[in-house]
Amino acid sequence: MPLYFSFSGTVWKILCDSASPIIAVELRDHEIREVNFALINTEQGKIIWQGNNPEELWWTGIEAFKNNRLFLHGYKDIQFPEHKRLWAFSEKGIKLWVDKGLTFLGFSGDSLYGFKNGEGDAKRFYELDAATGKVKKEISAEVAMSILNTADVNNYVENPIHYKADNQYYPRLAAFIEQLTGLKAVVAIDYLEYKNKIIISFYTIDNEKLASRIVIVSEDGVKEAEELTGTELSGIGIDTFFVFRDILFFVKNKKELVLHYI
Repeated sequence: MPLYFSFSGTVWKILCDSASPIIAVELRDHEIREVNFALINTEQGKIIWQGNNPEELWWTGIEAFKNNRLFLHGYKDIQFPEHKRLWAFSEKGIKLWVDKGLTFLGFSGDSLYGFKNGEGDAKRFYELDAATGKVKKEISAEVAMSILNTADVNNYVENPIHYKADNQYYPRLAAFIEQLTGLKAVVAIDYLEYKNKIIISFYTIDNEKLASRIVIVSEDGVKEAEELTGTELSGIGIDTFFVFRDILFFVKNKKELVLHYI
């Protein structure tokens, strides 16, 4: 049976930890201008921590989630989207360290890479211990980029292929959806074959408004599940779902995260 997690804020971002079954969720509530974060253990099927960044309630967001540590960024200037400052929290929401001069670049192994502004506009690049935030050594920009270009990839995450209506394969997929559900797909389709399942997210016109749905199909073409995920939409999304450790993740009505164990 699917699990449903309802939140007061909009589900804005979801990140998975390749080292554990825990996921991190960013929740943005524009009415009260506050960002909260939730960590969910997918094996236990429950939230293990939910809270905010007490030092910055709005101008912050998830930068990364790795080895059960949640990394939050701030902004250099609220008028521009450039990230600056980095907070690290444990999976229980305990602040581990903070560096307010650091801009995050990425990970490789147990090391975190970032840069700080030097004299003028010059940038100085560093390798840091991700667990403590302590600088291991200063490195060149070339070395940093070379390391990050070969950084680890989360192989547990499977994302769909996005097909717009002008794609050559779109008519075939739309015909399959109509045969399966009786509904006419419009605008775009997200499609993923995962093990012995086919997962499709698509859009329809309901009462002259754009709506979204997701359907799970067995390998022999039998519909196993179908769910309405959004109504009266103003536009379409990309990567409307993903699979992580045999769990299908998608957002319903912007504020509900669904975990469908497949």
